[in-house]
Formats: sequence, C-alpha cells, structure tokens
Amino acid sequence: MFQFKHKIIATTALLLILIICGCSAWLYYDYKKIESTSSDNQIIKYELQTHEVFSDHPDNSRYHITSPEELSRFYKKYSDVLAINIEYFKHNDIFIQVQSESSGSINHKLESVNLNNNTVNFAISTDRPEIGTDDMAFWYFVAIIPRNQIANLNLSDWNTI
Repeated sequence: MFQFKHKIIATTALLLILIICGCSAWLYYDYKKIESTSSDNQIIKYELQTHEVFSDHPDNSRYHITSPEELSRFYKKYSDVLAINIEYFKHNDIFIQVQSESSGSINHKLESVNLNNNTVNFAISTDRPEIGTDDMAFWYFVAIIPRNQIANLNLSDWNTI
C-alpha cells in the first residue's frame, strides 16, 4: 500500500511537470510565431498581458518608437518583457499602447490596426466577466508597421519617447 501511494504521487508530479512544460512551450512558440511573421508590406500586431505594476506610471499610453534607442527608453519606463527584435527598425516603426486593468480576468484582443482618418488606430475588443479576480493586469498592444505605410500620416496622437 505504501509503495502504491508513492507511485501515484510520482505519477501525478510527473504529469504536472509535463503539463507545465507543455504550456510554457506552447506560449513561447505562439509568441515567437507572431514575432517571426515579419513582412515588408504587412502590419504585425499582438497583445500581451502581464501582471506588472508601475507605481509611477506615465500619463502617456500610446508610443511611436522609431529606433532601438527609443525602444531602450521605453523599456526603462516600463519593462523589456516585449523583447522586440531590433531588426524590425530597418523598415518599420513600432506603435505600443499600454493599459492597466484592475483585474487579471479582463481580457483584451488587438483585433486590428488600421490607418484610417490619416492616423494609426487600434481596434481593441474587451471581455469583462461578471466576476473578476483580485489581481492587477498590465497590457501591451503592439503594432509593427512598415514605414512606407505611415509616411504621410498624422501621428500627433502617438508620443515619442
């Protein structure tokens, strides 16, 4: 009986490790798959939820980043969790919108990035459950846009850093 309990505990622990590793690998693969679909004519977009907390959060929430140096300054204000490949700056500018949420159960999706009305616009959908969790969330919405598509747009709504 004693050995049987040890086998069950060992099997359960092994299954938990496999599930955790599998989920981590899937999340890493999914994030990197988005990062690797760069094209000179396509907009790359994604969102990332974290549980970071910024006590001295800047008033700005929308950033237009044009160089690796500006990206470094952005990372100093927030964090480097986005790990954006600096090779993107050869032909693209990066637009990042940030948002705090009072609950980690509130989900956002960057549905589209459009260049209507002479500016860059993010269409973000939100799913708010009736009962939320008691944890903070911080969201990054990222668009990597080819420079030739934004050359004549009004980008005054987007802050440089």
